Amino acid sequence: MKVSKKRFDPAEKRQKIMRHAAGQFLRHGYEGCTMDLVAAKAKVGKQAIYEFFDSKEHLFAEVTRARLAEFRITAPRRDLPAREAIERYLIETVDKAADPTASGLLRLNILIFRQHPALAAELHDGRRRGASELAAYLVSLGEGEYASLRGIDPLNFATRMAGVATEGVRHFLGVPWQGEEERQASARFSVRLFFDGCSCDGARPDLSAHSHGPLSPVRPYAVTRLPESRFDGLCVKALAGFLDHGFDGMSLDLLVAETGVSRATIYRQFGNKDGLFHYVLGREIDRRAAVTWRTPRASDFTSELEVLAADVLAEHLSSPSIAMYRLLIREVKRVPALAVAYYDSQIDRLREPLSDIFARHRNIRPCEGCVRAFHTLATFGVRFLTSPASLDSAGIAQLSRETARIMARPIAVD
Repeated sequence: MKVSKKRFDPAEKRQKIMRHAAGQFLRHGYEGCTMDLVAAKAKVGKQAIYEFFDSKEHLFAEVTRARLAEFRITAPRRDLPAREAIERYLIETVDKAADPTASGLLRLNILIFRQHPALAAELHDGRRRGASELAAYLVSLGEGEYASLRGIDPLNFATRMAGVATEGVRHFLGVPWQGEEERQASARFSVRLFFDGCSCDGARPDLSAHSHGPLSPVRPYAVTRLPESRFDGLCVKALAGFLDHGFDGMSLDLLVAETGVSRATIYRQFGNKDGLFHYVLGREIDRRAAVTWRTPRASDFTSELEVLAADVLAEHLSSPSIAMYRLLIREVKRVPALAVAYYDSQIDRLREPLSDIFARHRNIRPCEGCVRAFHTLATFGVRFLTSPASLDSAGIAQLSRETARIMARPIAVD
């Protein structure tokens, strides 16, 4: 008797490959995931994968599009009051952003940018379009006009609402997602900020979670005879190598050739490559933390916020800053304390100038939520970590003007 062979539906086979590929990308990262791994997990021949996908890049793109589409947020309900409808939308946004698959794929999107900028940009645009339903809803609140948004681009407004609720890049730097109650509170804070502007009660923010001493000692391990200038030059070159190539890609042999400092001296000074990595990163975080923002002087509250936001965004867009974020996100498991400290230091730098602006114009202190929200709004969260779009001075001014208006002026709806 003949035994009939089971016939596989091509669509089911494709979905099976994508399902297992998603798990391998999340487990091994983009570079570590191979077609052989996917084929073994899916129990198909590698050639079968190429019947559906031209390359690993094509497979990753399709997996990411499909999985992120599963996390698309339901449009705000038009039968509810605006605040309630948007609050429900943002609570769903935060809940889905906290899902390990969604956050893992977005993290990979950030990390593939250097090798695959076009793919990263395409995926970024797709996620940004996901906020179009909220943008359309916000426009409808002004009866077809943008007046209710105070001249802010509707899609920018929508993505920034979600960015404040999810706290931008913070969770990619090792800060764990909160529980359900905390996530809901974060969404509600975003609604209050966008509807009512910053309405702090003047309470002094709790700084205990952000206080830390220097992240790098003056000289690690045994003091060598290496002159200070050569020691500094070594640290600068090592940091540049790590920023350009990551931990695994940074060559100690090349560092030795560029600096003239022997491998033996490097090991005596830092213990090993890991010790060197921790030291130069901590040193750089300390250096950046010591650079305070100037307190702007302008005629009114909104104008001063705009100037400060422009300064923050301009620095954030610099190549060293973007590279630092990407490096820390890539190596967060290797240096978790440094990754969190870097984010905290960027928030801490904003406290003094923001407090000065609030004190002079509103006679209050900005609360902890408003300081973090200002940073997320000014830097636009993860947008510039996954998008190659460059901004000229006019673009920086426009986005900074939006930041100031959000912080200072509520939406004109009941």
